[in-house]
Amino acid sequence: MNKIFISVLSLILVCLASESRSDWGENAKAQINEFSENVRDGAVNATNNISRALHSLVERDNKNYWLNNIRSYKSFPINFYNGNGWKYDGNKEREEIATREYKHNVVVSANLGQRMIDSETFTVTVHHNSPRYVPEQKTTFYGVNSELVLTSDNELEPIGEVKMEGLYYLLFDPYQDGRIVMIDETGRFLHLVCRIYRDELVLPKRPNLVTPKNARVNKISGVKQTSEAPKFNFEIKYDGLRDDEMAFIYITSENGGQAQRFTYPASQKVINIYGNKIQIIKPYTDKIEYMILD
Repeated sequence: MNKIFISVLSLILVCLASESRSDWGENAKAQINEFSENVRDGAVNATNNISRALHSLVERDNKNYWLNNIRSYKSFPINFYNGNGWKYDGNKEREEIATREYKHNVVVSANLGQRMIDSETFTVTVHHNSPRYVPEQKTTFYGVNSELVLTSDNELEPIGEVKMEGLYYLLFDPYQDGRIVMIDETGRFLHLVCRIYRDELVLPKRPNLVTPKNARVNKISGVKQTSEAPKFNFEIKYDGLRDDEMAFIYITSENGGQAQRFTYPASQKVINIYGNKIQIIKPYTDKIEYMILD
């Protein structure tokens, strides 16, 4: 009887143990599945977050758009020659020059209706700019989507300079569109088309293909002269001799070019028309001999 009881008890314990192991297995499987789903969801969320972060770095309304697109680029501070603007305005000198010079205190003559003296001037402006540079030959910088072409017609004025690894380079913005090229101290073009960001020169990752390889520039004077159109001021003409009187015509731009007629006795030796002193040597009906006085 005791043996039978023990066997039945053992059978019951085995069954309970078997059921317990089955429940544990199911629970463990459920926990593993739940853990796997959590890991998978976390990975997806992490990927989405990274994607959103990367997108936000390069979208155009981001305040660091350029910087975040070029974080692996090198940048160098620029010494601008005119603040941080693009245009260099040099010193200017303006001078008014007469189109004709008349000798003073020298006897000359004028025919009837001919100009005796006049004042017509033009203004010359001398611009003292920084030295300019001209490519020795046609030079092409090849980019991914565009080309930058320079010819001997391009007079390049430096906008500033940078110092890189102990060497100085001049910067140019040939078309004032933000595409910066530069030369070294020997006048050779670097094979780079750069940009400016926050007053710093930003170098691209890769050099540009440039033809010819050894493209260079020549330095020319920064002094440039421009002239304005002549401006008429006044003129005095001889209007003949009648009834022992000599006549002169005065025309000035101040009264719209209207003529004024002045007459003097033929015996008068010096006349003064609006500050112009003229000594009369000999008047004739068809000409006059005279001398312009200081």
